[in-house]
Order: sequence, then structure tokens, then C-alpha cells
Amino acid sequence: MLVINDTHCGVNRSGGTTPTTFAMLTEYVQEKFEGLLDIPSADGCVLLNGDAFDGFLVSNAVLLRTYTAICERLESCTIKTFFLARGNHDIARDTAKLSSFDLLGALLTDVQIWLPTITTPLGRVPC
Repeated sequence: MLVINDTHCGVNRSGGTTPTTFAMLTEYVQEKFEGLLDIPSADGCVLLNGDAFDGFLVSNAVLLRTYTAICERLESCTIKTFFLARGNHDIARDTAKLSSFDLLGALLTDVQIWLPTITTPLGRVPC
């Protein structure tokens, strides 16, 4: 199993950046995340172990690009089983609020990948 954590897609750094360097940093982080998804694992399993996103909410563009990157690898069977776990950036004290992580998990459930809560898997993608 390949374990990836703290990818912080949608990185939001304003100090010491210009609009150009901010865009470059955002693109760099996303490209590195996608590169990590391409690292082969013997069993085809990947665990995204928390803090997929840099904050509780990210732009829809970042969310969609992250979702698309994962789906493309599931559909091509580069990744056979995908696990998604929460990090501290993915939850709020107010449980009525949904994060970008929650939306990503809901979208990925539609393609039947594994979305464990702390201990319980909800689905599986056959490959």
C-alpha cells in the first residue's frame, strides 16, 4: 500500500507571494500530488492519509482537479483500491458543516471506492 499524507492541495499562502508565485505554488503542489498518485504499489492500494487539502474549504477548481486525478487512476486501474482518511484540516468542530474533503468523499463514493471513516469502509471498486 502506498501511503500519501499532507498533500495540502489548494495551498493558500499569501505571505511572501505575488499573484504569479501564488499560482505557481498552487500548480506545483497539485502536480506533485498527481505524481504521488502515479507511484506504483505492489497491491494497487493507495491511502490518502489526511490533509488532502490545505484548508477546510478549497476552490471548486482544486476539488475537481483532485477528484479527476484520482478517478483517472481508478478507471485505468493504476490504482485498484483507494482509501481516504481525514486529517485536521478536513474537519470542523461544528459537525453540521461539510468540508471540501467531505464533498470529495461523497463524489468518490459514487464511483465505489473505499471511503473509510476511522474504521469502517463504505465501498470498493473492482478492478
